[in-house]
Amino acid sequence: EWQTEDMVRARLISERIGTEGQHEILLGVQVQMKEGWKTYWRSPGSSGLPPIFKWQGNDNIQSIAVEWPRPYSFDSFGIQSWGYKSEVIFPLRVTLEDAGKPITASLEFSYGVCEQVCVPVQQTLSLSLPAEEDVLSDHAKLLNEYRDTVPPLFTSQSHIEAVSAASTGSSELEIVIEANSPLKQPMLIVEGEDGDYFEISPPVIEM
Repeated sequence: EWQTEDMVRARLISERIGTEGQHEILLGVQVQMKEGWKTYWRSPGSSGLPPIFKWQGNDNIQSIAVEWPRPYSFDSFGIQSWGYKSEVIFPLRVTLEDAGKPITASLEFSYGVCEQVCVPVQQTLSLSLPAEEDVLSDHAKLLNEYRDTVPPLFTSQSHIEAVSAASTGSSELEIVIEANSPLKQPMLIVEGEDGDYFEISPPVIEM
């Protein structure tokens, strides 16, 4: 069921309606916002609140890995931020302790939504799946559409030949990516430590 606030609602969804024969299940945290509202990626920039996933009271779950769909760049109080508009689904790769047995997932989900001001939101989301026939759910198509936007690792991209980074001064870092075919609309996000923020200059493409 949806957990609803004035400007946003969220719920847990599943790719399948049962766990029969499955050692791994794909779930998702679906977030829908009112028009004009945004939420943030795992590294939101110098403003905004990243989503925090705290799992509690799970049953027959060995591990849960959060996947992050490609974010968009938007202006937040004059500063570049990274996040999502209108809707996002965070795919969750769930490994079962006992394959094919029922599972229960319970999540304390904390995140921020922003229009003119940023509002912290905390909701408890839960979902149970029985040990029933392995059939795709009504959410499978949309869930996998968002999963397809998760950026792959450089090492899995055959057209990326090399990546290098070097300091060009006390406050600048130049990153060079070499590819054997033209890059289409390249986007660079730099994640810092302890809230470090990087302003990204427009990319320079050399053929």
